[in-house]
Amino acid sequence: MLLQTECATKGNTEMAQYRDYLGSHRSLRVALMVAGFIVASFSLFMGAGIYSLIQYGDNLLIASSFLLALILDIGIGWTLHQHTGRRFRLTIALSSAGIVAGAIATSILVWRGHWVQLVKELLRVT
Repeated sequence: MLLQTECATKGNTEMAQYRDYLGSHRSLRVALMVAGFIVASFSLFMGAGIYSLIQYGDNLLIASSFLLALILDIGIGWTLHQHTGRRFRLTIALSSAGIVAGAIATSILVWRGHWVQLVKELLRVT
């Protein structure tokens, strides 16, 4: 029991050091969150694209894309929660909305002129 307490205390102090470091380096925190938003948006776009365009796609690839987006979403939400003081559920909702908007923007950038036709084709009920 003592060993578990020591490990938990050590883990908490390490996390506190990271939190304090990111708290004092605002530009690094912003750069990491922007990179996280970009990677999560692209990952969500890839997972949704594989799921919707390939009928029998690779389930492991789809799951890992969605899982990566979810992990980054929780990390971004937690970081925003720690530094803004907002409720955790609100920050998760805001970061999720940003990631979904980023995935839509990524799809528009990738498909460019054919985006409207693609969306019509995907939403068409057969």
